[in-house]
Amino acid sequence: MTQEFNARFDQLMLEHFEAELPASHLNTVLSDLKLDSLGLLDFVMALEQTFDVEIDVGIVSEDMTLGEIREVLRALSENAPAADQG
Repeated sequence: MTQEFNARFDQLMLEHFEAELPASHLNTVLSDLKLDSLGLLDFVMALEQTFDVEIDVGIVSEDMTLGEIREVLRALSENAPAADQG
């Protein structure tokens, strides 16, 4: 699951920022991506849709790195109930 998760995250970064991020993109701070408040909200919504999680916008700040965002997503994804189990 980790490789698939990482690949989905990397693909979303590529699509959302419409540019190839450097190999060290996980160290990129959100403020370096020049996101305004609306851009940050749009980014969080894209993450929620892609990973089928709900993110409290209050935990995401401009000083977080993409790596920190990925770890928050991973934790939320692992704790989210599976919708297709029954």
